[in-house]
Amino acid sequence: MTKAELRQHQWTERIMDYRASGLTMSAWCQMQGVTLHQLKYWLRKIDSERTPTFPPHFIPVTVSPQSPLTSLTLRMGPDGSGSH
Repeated sequence: MTKAELRQHQWTERIMDYRASGLTMSAWCQMQGVTLHQLKYWLRKIDSERTPTFPPHFIPVTVSPQSPLTSLTLRMGPDGSGSH
């Protein structure tokens, strides 16, 4: 394991510990002896690697003038549940 891979693994573990702690960022950093800047950097880095980005996908919508709509429900996401 390279030095960079080891550091990323250590921070992945730290991020899991932070999220499970229920502490604020500042409190957790103080207890762990790391800076708030380090935690925010690694949160962004690790989350961006895990979160796939999908290009926008547009679906045509046709509204019929014969249908008097009183409400409209828009569901987004791959399964229509509203989450990605």
